[in-house]
Amino acid sequence: MFIESKSRRLIGRLLAVASKHLLLQIREDREMPRQKTYTEECREIDKALSLFTEDMRARLYEKAKQGYRGWDDPFYADHIAKDLKADAIIQHLDQNCLHLHDIANRAMMLWWQRYHNK
Repeated sequence: MFIESKSRRLIGRLLAVASKHLLLQIREDREMPRQKTYTEECREIDKALSLFTEDMRARLYEKAKQGYRGWDDPFYADHIAKDLKADAIIQHLDQNCLHLHDIANRAMMLWWQRYHNK
């Protein structure tokens, strides 16, 4: 019963967000910004990766402190993949709904299991 009510709330929210997006107007065309040099681009990439991975790390440590385990266990790969897909869909529909670092963490977990956990 709890799962049914949770599912109904999620479906209701998804429908509300989807209908909101159908009503959005198309943005006016804007002038393209100046293109960065290769060095400028690499600096910005490094800065973004540094900040983003700090957020990812903090979230993983928080979950580990709460007792979550098994991120690197292939047994949980299907569950992680399903959560990743669901979170990505919800994030696409409601960009204020989830934290992007949660999606990135799940992608990292699957990447680790596929290429490094043998």
